[in-house]
Amino acid sequence: MKTMKKVLTFMAVLALLLTSVNFVGAQAPLITTDSSALITQTTAKSYGSCNLNGNSQCKVWFQYGTSIINLNSLSSSTILTTNSIFSANLSGLNSNTTYYYRAVGADSSLIDTAYGVIKSFTTLTVLLPPSCTTIAANAISQTGGILNGTFNPNGSNGYTHFEWGTTILLGTLTTIINQGLNPGTMSHPLTGLTANTTYYFKAVCQNSDSTVSGSVLSFTTTANPTPTVVTTSAGPIGLNTATLNGTVNPNGGYTIARFEYGLTTSYGSTTTNYVVGSGFNSVPVGISVSGLTANTVYNYRIVAEDVLGNVYYGQNESFITTSYVPACVVTSPVSGITTTTATLNGLVNPNGTNANAWFLWGTATPISVVGIQTVGGGNSNVPVNYVLTGLNPGTTYYIELIGQNSGGTTPGGIVSFTTLGGTTNTSVTIFSASVTSDQTADVYFYYNSNDPGAVWWLKYCIGNSIIPSFAQSTVPFPQGQGVNLMLNGGLLNLSGGLTYSVCVLAMDGNMVTVSSDTITFSTPLAISEIGSGKSSIEIFPNPIVNEAVINSSTDGIMSVLDITGKQVKVMNITKGKSIFVKGELNPGIYIFTFRGEDSEISTGKFIVQ
Repeated sequence: MKTMKKVLTFMAVLALLLTSVNFVGAQAPLITTDSSALITQTTAKSYGSCNLNGNSQCKVWFQYGTSIINLNSLSSSTILTTNSIFSANLSGLNSNTTYYYRAVGADSSLIDTAYGVIKSFTTLTVLLPPSCTTIAANAISQTGGILNGTFNPNGSNGYTHFEWGTTILLGTLTTIINQGLNPGTMSHPLTGLTANTTYYFKAVCQNSDSTVSGSVLSFTTTANPTPTVVTTSAGPIGLNTATLNGTVNPNGGYTIARFEYGLTTSYGSTTTNYVVGSGFNSVPVGISVSGLTANTVYNYRIVAEDVLGNVYYGQNESFITTSYVPACVVTSPVSGITTTTATLNGLVNPNGTNANAWFLWGTATPISVVGIQTVGGGNSNVPVNYVLTGLNPGTTYYIELIGQNSGGTTPGGIVSFTTLGGTTNTSVTIFSASVTSDQTADVYFYYNSNDPGAVWWLKYCIGNSIIPSFAQSTVPFPQGQGVNLMLNGGLLNLSGGLTYSVCVLAMDGNMVTVSSDTITFSTPLAISEIGSGKSSIEIFPNPIVNEAVINSSTDGIMSVLDITGKQVKVMNITKGKSIFVKGELNPGIYIFTFRGEDSEISTGKFIVQ
């Protein structure tokens, strides 16, 4: 049976091949099969040519099929009356399939038929659209991130890119990448983004068929780090200058810093910027300011700014600029006394500020000015002298040295002298002072006078020499006549822990006053020291070893000065009890001023051991 089928197949092929050759009868046309064109997935256009070969007309068509032995499909036919090329549209074809065809022609009687050779063509493949998926972004930072997706070209060359923007309208395209025929993943890094901002994006894929997009996803860049800002104590502090201090930790973000300062918490003045950087550690920031007013409270705070212009503030702090210390002035005993001249003497300590000095003199109240001179701006006593001439013999005169600096005008105390020609036999010579307690002392001296109306008294003040404007006097004691009497006088209501200067004065019945030399002594320190003023403040224990308790009747600011008048510490004091730690203070005596919230000022002293 199988042998029979093979024989029949062979005979059919042979017959087909034989009919592919033009057997030309008397009237048979000549037919040629030409190439096909306009091939698509389901259609094609086949061409052929016909030679009438003496016939008046010729009918032509095409046979076609998917097998060389099965050309059982026919195209439409055409009647030709001239030798020409002809064609037919083949439709209903299958995509990606090879078809075989040949041109066929018959004479006018349709008796003799001629065939062209068999040729073939292949319909086009049906194209599929690509597939594309958007995947979540990763590696997100303050200024960047990576866009991700997958794609499949589905049989034809694929191209991919991303669209992105700050709204769902997107608007910005990344570079288009040729991905070839294979499916895979796609990604693209974005840089230069804005911190703490939401961005939208989608993946896009294109092939020969169409362009498709994945879904729109979003991500938010991370926020810039917040710096840590702390205002710290100001210092050093001067009369017109101060250094403002604080710390800034950038916490990884680029940061600059500056200070705001002024007389109120509205500030009003700003320093230059200081570059802190972008580290992770606290950076100390200190910026000096000038042009301040002496003895004035200033408020200040540190300000940090990040790269986006966000501003962060430290807490408010305050400080007091130092005060000008008045000059220390002492009118010394007059020397070189003659009948018409005398040398006026004194000492002026400018206390660090340029000072001038002059003498006042007169026979009752010192009112006439002489000897104006400059004494510099140092911190030690400067001798001041002036020779007064044109005086009257036997006349008592009163003089006083005056010193002046930025801290004010300071009198040095009135001293009297009598020109020669008028005499007195009254004299006093001081030789010692004995401290009996922290508030009392006895002063010992020799007294001489032949005048029954003579009196004596003690004159004293705080400091190393008599300062008339601060001096106090005991009540004059009527001593009368006496020769080389050793006397003593008592001083009461002194303060503990201070140095005092004292001298003895005597006056005879003619109102001639004489003065002894000045000596000094120191009282022991009391158990505690209470500041004077309506706003009271107490420090105990006193002396201070490591720390003490400050008991204040009100909130305020305490300024501590050393014995030279230099401000060494400023503290904010709250009402009630506060802890005072000596810290960097060296052993010694310190003076403090306390300005309460009622603007009343109290002063006092303490000692650090």
